Amino acid sequence: MTNYGAQLTTAVNATELTFLGGSKIRILVDGEQTNGRACILEYTAQPNGAFDHFARHEFVEIFHVISGTLMFHFIDDEEPLALTAGDVVSVPSYVPHGFWNGGEETAVIHITCAPSGLDQFFIESHALLNQMPPSDERTRRLFALRDKYGIEWVEKKRP
Repeated sequence: MTNYGAQLTTAVNATELTFLGGSKIRILVDGEQTNGRACILEYTAQPNGAFDHFARHEFVEIFHVISGTLMFHFIDDEEPLALTAGDVVSVPSYVPHGFWNGGEETAVIHITCAPSGLDQFFIESHALLNQMPPSDERTRRLFALRDKYGIEWVEKKRP
């Protein structure tokens, strides 16, 4: 059998990052494994999550709900979508969108991004949050990371 550079990622060797509020990101496939073409993240969102900004970026995202409920909102839609296990939604480049767990249970979502980069954004954000206490300087650095990875917040708030 020919090995084309495939790598198996398991629960044991996946990079897991825990953020404020208990949300977790597990990097199932990183950009290095795909020569920068894609990454796959597992996002675990705590119940009754908060959301207050829409974002847009160049990379394409595909959200696949594994368990729980994900509220997903495109900025131009009047109402958010309630996605449940098995549902998939794709986000084209530069389309403002937002998501949150509005349910009573923990939600698990697989997010595929093409090209990769969001994986590194989360690794660098996690390191910064753990290295610095809350401060204006930490906030400035987090915004710089957002800019570095082409993630723009759109000012319209969720209804």
